[in-house]
Amino acid sequence: LDRGSAKRNKLKIAEEAEGLGASLKTFSGRNSFGVQISGLQPDLNKLIELAADSMLNPAFPKDELEKLRGEVLQQLAEQDENLFVLNSKILRPLLYGEHPYARQTLGTAETVKKVSSEDLKLLHQKWVQPENLAVAFVGEISALNALELSKQHFGAMKHGKFEAPKVALIAELPGPKSGEGEKAEITGAILTLAFRGANLKSADHETLDLMAGLLSGLGGRLNAALREKLGLAYAVGVQNDSQLDGGSILFYIQTDAPSLEKSLAGMWEEVKRLRDEPVPPKELESVKNYLVGTEAIELQNQSGLAQRLALSQLYDEGAAHVFTRKARLEKLTADDLKAAAMKYLQLEKYAKAIIKPAK
Repeated sequence: LDRGSAKRNKLKIAEEAEGLGASLKTFSGRNSFGVQISGLQPDLNKLIELAADSMLNPAFPKDELEKLRGEVLQQLAEQDENLFVLNSKILRPLLYGEHPYARQTLGTAETVKKVSSEDLKLLHQKWVQPENLAVAFVGEISALNALELSKQHFGAMKHGKFEAPKVALIAELPGPKSGEGEKAEITGAILTLAFRGANLKSADHETLDLMAGLLSGLGGRLNAALREKLGLAYAVGVQNDSQLDGGSILFYIQTDAPSLEKSLAGMWEEVKRLRDEPVPPKELESVKNYLVGTEAIELQNQSGLAQRLALSQLYDEGAAHVFTRKARLEKLTADDLKAAAMKYLQLEKYAKAIIKPAK
């Protein structure tokens, strides 16, 4: 989107942004894509015009596509040396089956080589529609001015053309699934144990964030059990990966091949502990305070906040949902956490993946 529009080439876009002391970035993920610009308040009209031009009028020039293709192929080659990515390539199909979440966000070398300018133009035509667009402003600007600027730069878009992609629901895990891979000339191994989680809009989203916080970090339960006591881990933690269509609770450890079995046993001990025992009040409050403090810091980041507000609006949660996360975290109890563990950490429905050295 930032590599050339109908009236600006890539260099012109970069020069105009730099001339304003601004930062123009694009982003994409499993559920959305967009353009983000930050700069000085007096340049607001120019900033929004530059961002709108990049979003609404990309030219997808063939020469820039070939440059980008080369960059992405290089990133894919580098990912083939990343043990966490290699593990993810085993885990995600086990966890999500035929759903697009099973795929890697960068694609594959085969698919990247096939993408054409015409493909991108067609995708842009289908998806960049007013029903599928959210605009957020953060900084020294009034609501009225933000509305006027939005109408000025996006008001000509015509309604009624957007159709959301039809994607089948994520099938329920029938039982345990596991997969392994090997790679030559490595010394470490990655083990992941994943359970189906909640989607982004679920009332359990913050509860699962709390669960991940309890288990992760230097003071987390997994680090204490597997790294400090047993000396098994180079890196260990838990991630709550909530997406629009569903999510997962992902336990991971970077260790050595001989320690895989003991590491897995340690993970299961912590899973059962969460299911069976209420979290002590002091430990619970410590994790909640950390998450609440982190949230307060993140709300001070204007660029990050603008993106969160736009996505929350796009996903039909409403921008106010962003500002009530602190309150939702503060209300959580040990009973909430134990109920979530019983609901999501199911002992017979999980996916396990291992990447280890080739023999």
